[in-house]
Amino acid sequence: AVTGRKVNPQPVPQVSERLFQEGVVELARLCGWKGWHFSDSRRQVGSGALVGDADAAGWVDWVFVRGKVALFRELKSDAGRVTKDQEACLTALTGAGLDVEVWRPKDWDRIVETLSE
Repeated sequence: AVTGRKVNPQPVPQVSERLFQEGVVELARLCGWKGWHFSDSRRQVGSGALVGDADAAGWVDWVFVRGKVALFRELKSDAGRVTKDQEACLTALTGAGLDVEVWRPKDWDRIVETLSE
Protein backbone atom coordinates (compact mmCIF):
# COMPACT_ATOMS: atom_id res chain seq x y z
CA ALA A 1 0.00 0.00 0.00
CA VAL A 2 1.14 3.52 -0.70
CA THR A 3 0.96 5.80 2.33
CA GLY A 4 1.19 9.56 2.39
CA ARG A 5 0.63 9.82 -1.36
CA LYS A 6 -2.51 10.03 -3.36
CA VAL A 7 -2.49 7.69 -6.36
CA ASN A 8 -4.13 9.17 -9.44
CA PRO A 9 -4.23 6.47 -12.14
CA GLN A 10 -4.05 7.75 -15.68
CA PRO A 11 -6.52 6.42 -18.24
CA VAL A 12 -5.15 3.96 -20.77
CA PRO A 13 -5.02 5.65 -24.17
CA GLN A 14 -7.46 4.37 -26.77
CA VAL A 15 -5.88 1.91 -29.17
CA SER A 16 -7.26 1.44 -32.66
CA GLU A 17 -8.38 -2.02 -33.69
CA ARG A 18 -5.72 -2.05 -36.42
CA LEU A 19 -2.89 -1.21 -34.01
CA PHE A 20 -4.19 -3.70 -31.45
CA GLN A 21 -4.36 -6.41 -34.13
CA GLU A 22 -0.77 -5.71 -35.17
CA GLY A 23 0.37 -6.15 -31.56
CA VAL A 24 -1.54 -9.40 -31.07
CA VAL A 25 -0.22 -10.87 -34.33
CA GLU A 26 3.36 -9.87 -33.52
CA LEU A 27 3.11 -11.43 -30.06
CA ALA A 28 1.54 -14.61 -31.47
CA ARG A 29 4.36 -15.02 -33.99
CA LEU A 30 7.01 -14.41 -31.32
CA CYS A 31 5.35 -17.13 -29.22
CA GLY A 32 5.41 -19.65 -32.08
CA TRP A 33 1.80 -19.42 -33.28
CA LYS A 34 0.84 -19.58 -36.95
CA GLY A 35 -1.96 -17.20 -37.80
CA TRP A 36 -4.51 -16.82 -40.58
CA HIS A 37 -6.57 -13.73 -41.23
CA PHE A 38 -9.38 -13.74 -43.75
CA SER A 39 -10.60 -10.34 -44.82
CA ASP A 40 -14.24 -9.86 -45.63
CA SER A 41 -14.04 -9.68 -49.42
CA ARG A 42 -17.48 -8.15 -49.83
CA ARG A 43 -17.43 -4.72 -51.43
CA GLN A 44 -20.11 -2.25 -52.34
CA VAL A 45 -20.33 -1.50 -56.05
CA GLY A 46 -21.71 1.57 -57.80
CA SER A 47 -25.31 0.37 -57.56
CA GLY A 48 -24.95 -0.04 -53.79
CA ALA A 49 -25.09 -3.83 -54.03
CA LEU A 50 -22.58 -5.97 -52.16
CA VAL A 51 -20.45 -8.30 -54.23
CA GLY A 52 -18.10 -10.98 -52.94
CA ASP A 53 -18.38 -13.93 -50.58
CA ALA A 54 -21.58 -13.54 -48.57
CA ASP A 55 -20.44 -16.37 -46.27
CA ALA A 56 -17.53 -14.23 -45.09
CA ALA A 57 -19.87 -12.09 -42.98
CA GLY A 58 -19.16 -12.66 -39.32
CA TRP A 59 -16.12 -14.94 -39.62
CA VAL A 60 -13.55 -14.38 -36.85
CA ASP A 61 -10.64 -12.03 -37.51
CA TRP A 62 -7.88 -14.54 -36.74
CA VAL A 63 -7.29 -18.24 -36.33
CA PHE A 64 -4.05 -19.02 -34.48
CA VAL A 65 -2.63 -22.56 -34.40
CA ARG A 66 0.29 -24.00 -32.45
CA GLY A 67 0.71 -27.73 -32.14
CA LYS A 68 -2.69 -29.25 -31.41
CA VAL A 69 -4.23 -26.01 -30.18
CA ALA A 70 -6.37 -23.69 -32.30
CA LEU A 71 -7.61 -20.31 -31.12
CA PHE A 72 -10.48 -18.55 -32.92
CA ARG A 73 -10.32 -14.85 -32.07
CA GLU A 74 -12.35 -11.78 -32.90
CA LEU A 75 -10.26 -8.67 -32.20
CA LYS A 76 -12.05 -5.48 -31.25
CA SER A 77 -11.10 -2.10 -29.88
CA ASP A 78 -12.32 -1.54 -26.32
CA ALA A 79 -15.33 0.30 -27.73
CA GLY A 80 -15.86 -1.98 -30.74
CA ARG A 81 -19.13 -3.85 -31.06
CA VAL A 82 -19.67 -7.45 -32.14
CA THR A 83 -22.14 -7.60 -35.04
CA LYS A 84 -25.05 -10.05 -35.23
CA ASP A 85 -23.18 -12.04 -37.91
CA GLN A 86 -20.06 -12.16 -35.72
CA GLU A 87 -22.10 -13.23 -32.70
CA ALA A 88 -23.67 -16.04 -34.74
CA CYS A 89 -20.22 -17.23 -35.85
CA LEU A 90 -18.80 -17.06 -32.31
CA THR A 91 -21.80 -19.00 -30.97
CA ALA A 92 -21.49 -21.69 -33.67
CA LEU A 93 -17.74 -22.15 -33.08
CA THR A 94 -18.24 -22.28 -29.32
CA GLY A 95 -21.02 -24.82 -29.78
CA ALA A 96 -18.59 -26.99 -31.71
CA GLY A 97 -16.32 -27.04 -28.66
CA LEU A 98 -13.67 -24.73 -30.11
CA ASP A 99 -11.59 -22.18 -28.20
CA VAL A 100 -13.34 -18.91 -29.09
CA GLU A 101 -13.01 -15.44 -27.58
CA VAL A 102 -13.32 -11.76 -28.33
CA TRP A 103 -10.07 -10.03 -27.39
CA ARG A 104 -9.81 -6.32 -26.63
CA PRO A 105 -6.85 -4.12 -25.60
CA LYS A 106 -8.10 -4.16 -21.99
CA ASP A 107 -7.53 -7.96 -22.05
CA TRP A 108 -3.81 -7.60 -22.85
CA ASP A 109 -2.51 -9.41 -19.72
CA ARG A 110 -4.76 -12.41 -20.44
CA ILE A 111 -3.76 -12.36 -24.13
CA VAL A 112 -0.06 -12.46 -23.19
CA GLU A 113 -0.75 -15.32 -20.78
CA THR A 114 -2.71 -17.31 -23.39
CA LEU A 115 -0.22 -16.87 -26.21
CA SER A 116 2.87 -17.49 -24.10
CA GLU A 117 1.63 -20.72 -22.41
